Formats: sequence, structure tokens, C-alpha cells
Amino acid sequence: MSKLFFVTHSEVVINKDIPIDKWALSEKGKKRFKLLLNHPWLTSIDVVYCSTEQKALDGAEIVCSFLKKPVNSIVSIGEFDRSSTGYQPKDIFMENVKMFFASPDISVLGWETAQHTQNRIARACDEIMNINQGKNVLIVAHGGIGSLYLAHLFNEPISIKWNQPGTGGGNYFVVDLENYKVLQAWQPIDSIS
Repeated sequence: MSKLFFVTHSEVVINKDIPIDKWALSEKGKKRFKLLLNHPWLTSIDVVYCSTEQKALDGAEIVCSFLKKPVNSIVSIGEFDRSSTGYQPKDIFMENVKMFFASPDISVLGWETAQHTQNRIARACDEIMNINQGKNVLIVAHGGIGSLYLAHLFNEPISIKWNQPGTGGGNYFVVDLENYKVLQAWQPIDSIS
């Protein structure tokens, strides 16, 4: 059975003076992401994809260095586009995220809509799976698109209830690619099972 392991980047260095897609993993984020290397399933990975955002690239490079595999970065698995607002203080950002999930067809402050984002990530994952049939795939991406993809896989409405646990990122879920069935919902990357 081939599987998809969808992993979100861990903690980042927040810098309101640079674009969000240029934010890198923090030292804590790097340490947490390195704990992913302890998962016994990691050595079964055949191919690694990540978004072109720095934080995802940082995580993918940690994994690919360990696995001695190339990093395949693609724009289509980037986080939902919120460049219209850029950095927002956490409390304001979280209120806008709630609106993003609650009104999937409406653009919040010029952000990409949740529905458009979900369609984009589902299409991107389908393309990745089609060119990697029979392989175990690891995707390093983002919590927002992961939540939307999880709702899609469960054939459930877009909702914040599918959001990853915690506040710093660094979670993963597992999908059976033969049946497109979720085998494991969100788990922290530093929780070895």
C-alpha cells in the first residue's frame, strides 16, 4: 500500500518586515523537525515534495539530507495567499483565519478564498500522486492547506475543526493512496508512534 505523509512546517522566525513566504524555521522549529527523522516510517519515503516557501523548504531539506533524496519544490502546494495583508498580530490573524474557514467562498481582506485554496491543493496532490503511483510520498507544506486537504479527503465541508492542533505547526497526517482513505489524522511530528 502506497501512502502520503502530509507534514506541516514547525515553528518559524516571525519577521513583520519580510514577506511571510520568506520566513524561515526557527531554531526550535528546526529541532522539532529533526525529531521527524526518528519515525520508523520515514525510511519508506520514495519522494519528497514541498512548497516554495522558505519554512517548508527548510523542513524538506532536513528530511532530504537524511534520506539522501532531492527536494522537489512546487508553488501549487504553498499556503493560502494572504499577501494582501502580510504580517498580522496573532490575535488579529487568528480572527481572520476563523473567517477564512467560516466563509470559504469569500475573500477575507483580499486573501485567497478557502474554496479556491482547497481546490488548488487537492489538484496539486492528485498530480503528485499520478506521477508517483505506487510510491510513498512525503509532502512538507502548511497547516492551512493541510486542513483544507484533510476536509477534502473526508468529503466534509470546509471548517476550522480540521485545523492542525497546537499553535506552532509541526504535525502530520497519513493517507492510504490506493483508497484515498485517511489512516491517521493530525499527530505532532515529535510524537513517535
